Formats: sequence, C-alpha cells, structure tokens
Amino acid sequence: MSINICIDKTRLTSAALKSGYALYFYATRYLIERFSWLARDALKNAPGDGTVKMIFSNRTRMSYDDLRDYVRILRAGSVFTDTKIHWPAIVPELITSRAHDQLVGLRAADALASGIRWGLELTQYGHFEDRYARLMARNVYRRNGNARSYGLKFFPGPPARYASKPDHYAWCDEIFPK
Repeated sequence: MSINICIDKTRLTSAALKSGYALYFYATRYLIERFSWLARDALKNAPGDGTVKMIFSNRTRMSYDDLRDYVRILRAGSVFTDTKIHWPAIVPELITSRAHDQLVGLRAADALASGIRWGLELTQYGHFEDRYARLMARNVYRRNGNARSYGLKFFPGPPARYASKPDHYAWCDEIFPK
C-alpha cells in the first residue's frame, strides 16, 4: 500500500513553512494521519495491536528527536487542532530512521514516490511520464474506493494546470477520480 503526499512548493505562501524543516514536518503530519487511518482500517482484518512503526530515510542534519517531539505536540492538540490522526495507532517512540541503503523498503518507497512525481512534474523539455503512476495505481491506499485525500494528498491543493499542457493531469483524474 502506498501513501503519497504531493506538495507544490511553488504555490506555498506561508513563510513559516519555508524555514528549516517546517515543511517536512508538516508533510509528515499528513503522512502520519494517513498511516493511522490505514492502520485503523487494517486492524479490522489483521492480527496485531494496530500501532504503526515508521522508519524514515535518514536526512542529514535533521533531528528525529525533534520529529518525535513534533508528533507529541500534535498529539497534545496545541497546534493543528484540525488533525484527524487516529492516535491509538501512533506511538512517537516507534518513529525511527535508517540509512537509505539499509532497508529495501525505503528504496521501494522512494521508487513509488518517484513514479508519482514523474507524472506530476514536467521535465526540462516539457514532458511528463505517467506510466509509472498508472502501474502503481492499484497499490495506492483507498478508503471506500477513494484514493484522493487518502493515498494521494495534494498540498496546498490540487495540482495547478500548466498552460502549455492542459491535459497534463488527465491521468490523475482518470486513475484517481475525485
């Protein structure tokens, strides 16, 4: 199952999200929210206690203690009161990081993210590649058949259309209908 948080940095207006790791943490909030929903839904049909162990690809100079503290702040509800995280699934102490080459799962996650990215971003020659996204579409997390906002979250909103390529996101609307 894959979950993709797609951020269009060119459309961000908040200066706060442009400093340090704020945008990374904010995107992680969306990811954790969706992990928690997936765990909640999967618990109905699978063994286990429903908690999620999150392993991030290690980012140089980023503190994962700070990320765990951020999750604790989210849990306390002092910021982002609109967060819809299913908290029984999330334990900040289970958030870890590993070097990218240590776990095949991290490389698989990168491949999935890249497949979506190449369908969204134009190359320097004005092309996009949606075949990877189409191949992976069946593995995107859906709830009641809906992938948008579950396995495919756009922030700050749906992708802006390129004037030069008005049909650029037709694949997205086709395989991930609203």
